Amino acid sequence: MKLTMEKARTTKKISDLTERFIADKTLMGVSPKTVETYRNKFHGLRNYLDFDTPVDKVTTETIAEMIYNMKQGNRRNGEKVEPLKDSTINSYITALKAFFSWSKEKGYSSLFIPIYKFEPQPKEVYTHEEVKKLLKKPNLQKCSFCEYRNWVIICFLLNSGCRAGTLRNVKIKDIDFDSDMILFRHMKARNVQYVPMGNEMKRILKEYLSIREGTGDDYLFPNLHNQQLTENALRLAIEDYNHSRGVAKTSIHLFRHYYAKTYIQNGGDCFRLQKILGHKKIEMTEHYVNLYATDTKRGFEDFSPLAVLSAENARITMKR
Repeated sequence: MKLTMEKARTTKKISDLTERFIADKTLMGVSPKTVETYRNKFHGLRNYLDFDTPVDKVTTETIAEMIYNMKQGNRRNGEKVEPLKDSTINSYITALKAFFSWSKEKGYSSLFIPIYKFEPQPKEVYTHEEVKKLLKKPNLQKCSFCEYRNWVIICFLLNSGCRAGTLRNVKIKDIDFDSDMILFRHMKARNVQYVPMGNEMKRILKEYLSIREGTGDDYLFPNLHNQQLTENALRLAIEDYNHSRGVAKTSIHLFRHYYAKTYIQNGGDCFRLQKILGHKKIEMTEHYVNLYATDTKRGFEDFSPLAVLSAENARITMKR
């Protein structure tokens, strides 16, 4: 009987176990956004991986073939589509690694998905010129509250590098003008974090709150009914605002990339950036450093051993 039970346990289809995986993660208290991300990734993976396959029959060769088809734009149904970007493939692999790690823990599979390395591609972040357009303060005598709020949101994102989910959950009581700190309660890792406010952001928020008013338990950036902005409402608000300023890019997360890029290229250190961005692992921050630490020419002649030593021996030259 025990052997029969074990055999039944290891012949579950991927489709059956992904639902159990999601249910298990939900019960463990994983954030709804993360659970929804898993659902979306599993839905997309069906185009490249047969979810009727028994989970214990999936091998590294299966995964390698799936990745190849993703890079070639070959779907299982024979449809030819645009090849997936490396970043998109990475997101699918991340979801699969979590699923198979869970499957291994539960005894359904012994597969370990290796790390597939792709050449990191720099994100096309906002340019300095675009940011300057977005930071131009609207005329408070003529603009609507929404336009003014959106301008303050842009300033807030550029000042902290926070995620959209974090910004949506900031309340008025989280702003401490006495210590010049802001409390982020809603972090991806489910921890709380104090971040510096800065003099310019302090000035902006004081003016904003004199107009916005509200109580400590109200959200800092509400909709017109003083309710929390939904994820979609925030996205649309920034999209409309950016377009009104002649900026085609509208991604909220790109402000985070812009913050990291500017911080790094201005000489900021990796460990401090890790704390500011709320990364649990330093590898996440190092990814930004690897992408954006491109300004290597600045000061190069001052530190290159070859340049320094050559300068000391500048007297020795070839005679022609």
